[in-house]
Amino acid sequence: MFGPTEEGARKPPAYVGEAENCFERLDVHQQRKDFSTTAVAIMSRTHSFTKAHAKRLE
Repeated sequence: MFGPTEEGARKPPAYVGEAENCFERLDVHQQRKDFSTTAVAIMSRTHSFTKAHAKRLE
């Protein structure tokens, strides 16, 4: 999840996480993390994307 770049900041705020159910997780974060304006989800059609891959992104 990304938010707008604040004045004077070099990079926008970002949050990287993992979830079993992406839609539920986004809903919870939308209620608690009010900085986000964009979310990116990475999924695997063949279920070959593992928790180890997610940890590497984090």
